[in-house]
Amino acid sequence: MKQKIVWYGMGKFAKKIMGALDESNADMPYEIVAYMDKKQRHCLGHEVVSPERLGDFLYDYIVVATEKYYENISRELVERYHVDINKIKPWQKLVEGGNYICNICGRTAAFFLPTGASCELFERKNVVGGGKRKNAICPLCGSMDRFRWLQYVLETQTDIYTKQNKILHFAPEKQLADKIRQKNPEYLSADIIEGLADVAEDITELSFADDTFDYIIFNHVLEHIGDEEKALKEVKRCVKAGGKIILSVPICWEEKTFEREDIVTPQDREKYYGQKDHVRLYGYDFQQKIETYGFEVQRCSYHREAYGEELVKLSLLENDTIWILSKKEEG
Repeated sequence: MKQKIVWYGMGKFAKKIMGALDESNADMPYEIVAYMDKKQRHCLGHEVVSPERLGDFLYDYIVVATEKYYENISRELVERYHVDINKIKPWQKLVEGGNYICNICGRTAAFFLPTGASCELFERKNVVGGGKRKNAICPLCGSMDRFRWLQYVLETQTDIYTKQNKILHFAPEKQLADKIRQKNPEYLSADIIEGLADVAEDITELSFADDTFDYIIFNHVLEHIGDEEKALKEVKRCVKAGGKIILSVPICWEEKTFEREDIVTPQDREKYYGQKDHVRLYGYDFQQKIETYGFEVQRCSYHREAYGEELVKLSLLENDTIWILSKKEEG
């Protein structure tokens, strides 16, 4: 018999978790029977129960869907509404354990959360790394599917976690940034917007000297950069001989890269590239384009049939690709 849950809390993240629990209900030992709200607002089709009605309501647990105010809410439920403290649980207890594995936080989960917004172009062109998708976000640390693939590649194809390196990381994925920084004291995050990272840097005009970094990482950045050539020449200049540049982009494997100078308005960019802030849609010729800038290219693509069951529990994107670039030796 499923345990009956009253759900307390309806922030943006809590709604995602509650929705995922509802969607996975057939496979879960829990059933959400009501949503508790003092203002009696209806949400997600569930019955709404006020705190005053709890004494007459049949439930096994109240799940509190906020970490910040968990102690305060629990205290109020016990002292004011006479709820048994043993019937109050944090939302993480419903999520922990299960068939999904996150290789960034190292925990297992009963489900992953959806992410992204619906995009007709991304769906029609099967763009990998864009649009709406299920089972993408780890509910315990917030890492996305593409983060977990990058983490696997960093672990298996680089010495970032086994040796101290000087690293520059653009538009850093927080979960990965925290993990990489622990092993590399000379880690530096960067973003073009001041305050979002350790330093503010324009990738097309870097302030660093030649041959500074062992690794430069930038994922889902290049599709936002108008001058692709300038950006790639700058990171090439700043990486050491023998160093690596690691990147990924949303990509359509069915067509060549599409870019036109007359597509400049946010509306047109969304229409032709999928997002208002994208300046091109990369295609199957991406590696060829990168090689023209003087790089040796290693392609790391996830294919379920190639990796078998080893990585299925990470819930990765099929055909997601990480590119590892090295400077070509001159002469």
